[in-house]
Amino acid sequence: MFKKVSAKRLRDGWQRMKVEPKNVRDYDFSIDVSKVENGELHLVDIPFTLNALNKSIELYSKKEHIGKSVKENLLEYREIRNFTKTLQYLINKSSLTKGIVEIEIVNI
Repeated sequence: MFKKVSAKRLRDGWQRMKVEPKNVRDYDFSIDVSKVENGELHLVDIPFTLNALNKSIELYSKKEHIGKSVKENLLEYREIRNFTKTLQYLINKSSLTKGIVEIEIVNI
């Protein structure tokens, strides 16, 4: 998954940005400069959790082939949908992000 994200960053011209807050881990984002308009930036974040998800699906399905089976695609879709619902819940719950932060699933 990480290699796919790196390839998408390069292919789509995303610019990297790093935020180094105090007392918590660093955050790496990409900025999709093709979508900048009216001074609004579109930040792209691929959570490390999804890298682990991809690997866990491979281990669960005892992957011994190239590509993804129907079963693997369904598992991935379900887990990304659950992740998205949880993230949307947390965004809506926070007064800092509610009505400002939007989620978009990007195929890579």
